Amino acid sequence: MFSCIKTNDHITVVDGSTGESGTVNADHSGYENALQAVRERRYDDFLVIANPATIVHRYGDDRITIEGGVVTFDDEVLHGTLADRMVDMIQDGFGVEPLANFLINLDANPSRRAVDELYGFLEKGDLPITDDGYFVAYKKVKDDYKDCHTGTIDNSVGEVVKMKRNRVNDNKDQTCSSGLHFCSRSYLGSFGGQRIMILKINPRDVVSIPSDYNDAKGRCCEYEVTGEIDNLDEEGLEGSVYEQAAVTQDRVESDQPSPMWNPVTADVYNYYANEKEARRAVADRRDEGQTNLKYWDFGSNSGLQYAVLYIN
Repeated sequence: MFSCIKTNDHITVVDGSTGESGTVNADHSGYENALQAVRERRYDDFLVIANPATIVHRYGDDRITIEGGVVTFDDEVLHGTLADRMVDMIQDGFGVEPLANFLINLDANPSRRAVDELYGFLEKGDLPITDDGYFVAYKKVKDDYKDCHTGTIDNSVGEVVKMKRNRVNDNKDQTCSSGLHFCSRSYLGSFGGQRIMILKINPRDVVSIPSDYNDAKGRCCEYEVTGEIDNLDEEGLEGSVYEQAAVTQDRVESDQPSPMWNPVTADVYNYYANEKEARRAVADRRDEGQTNLKYWDFGSNSGLQYAVLYIN
């Protein structure tokens, strides 16, 4: 039997059978959740918010335990942003099952760097984690749902796209290279393509997070296409840099296309902050047999001045 008292400053609940009690002050970050738990007579949930250090939380067949503000995974204390977030959420009265499942999936990733960097990438890009511990990301493709690079990979809703992991470049400093690409919403305005697809990705399959582009895109070896964003003008997508391509048709050395060619109608491979990066991307693709790339200085003030484009 539980007893409860609420004042203007706090809520206190007492378990009459065990004598356990807990108090949540009005300035506690989990106060609203605690109040809702009392309204719904979920007193055990209230005591978890009030006394998180006294409760042992177990997940993933006991591979993960959270006790006294410490997260343990496979008998090792876990440090870092993910562990801190799990503790914070429990203290605020939220369930952390999605994060626990994410951690278990991430542990199956053979890349130490991907394991260390992925969760920070998701937080920075506001990319959500699903109940089964996968995460959601985005990708731009052509109007026929084929990829912008080869024009052969179908990215229609329901497709599962995969490649051998050892064919994905795991060097984060080689920012434009082989792999299945995904990005956060902030990068969509810097990417070519006509359609925006929603991807579901297992943390196990992430290979690298390139070191430039403000940590806004990544490479993986498998993803599932789960949806499509219909409105290209949604908040956060305005002012895309390819709109700036119509501003100028200044030519750039010998790699410049014909002055009559309109860059807005071309398929964009990627954008770069300077000419050196753009020239390197063209050279790298030529070494791989991709000969129909040019680069274009479109005079943008966005910080991404050069575009590398497919010329058919």
